[in-house]
Amino acid sequence: MKGKKKINKVSVNKAEYIANNKLNNVPKWKLLVAKIFKIPVKESYLFSFRVSYTGTQRLKKNDVVVDDRGVFYIVLDEKVRVAVIVTKDAHQVKPNPKGRLIILTR
Repeated sequence: MKGKKKINKVSVNKAEYIANNKLNNVPKWKLLVAKIFKIPVKESYLFSFRVSYTGTQRLKKNDVVVDDRGVFYIVLDEKVRVAVIVTKDAHQVKPNPKGRLIILTR
């Protein structure tokens, strides 16, 4: 019987919020209708974080990682166990990348 498959993961020591990028995924005509009828439009953002981590694995550029809450991130840059990550999907509320990050792609 073969051994268990090793899960590549790292533990986040500190996560620092850097910035967010607004995504305008609502067509202009819908924004105009919402403005006329005074309907609030929820905006979506991509959030960027700087995380320091520990573990036997190293994050690499363009790795896709997921945290304990199921939020997907993409690694933009990594130096000396400090990585800059950005959320893969748009969110309305800022996620908090704490705990473990599981590396999905290499």
